[in-house]
Amino acid sequence: MIAVISDSSPLNYLALLDDFDLLHQVFGTLIIPPAVYCEVVVNGSGYPVQTAVRAALGNNNI
Repeated sequence: MIAVISDSSPLNYLALLDDFDLLHQVFGTLIIPPAVYCEVVVNGSGYPVQTAVRAALGNNNI
């Protein structure tokens, strides 16, 4: 299985395009560094990427 490390740009664009699962389909494992997680989830309130990352991680209630 291939893993990919992502920064915030692909996560943002794929969430906006409603194709967030594409990275998982192509690479299998997606690694989001802590700083990127903080940028898109902790500081991403109100943006589609926050919801997409939370749903992908199975923690929509954080």
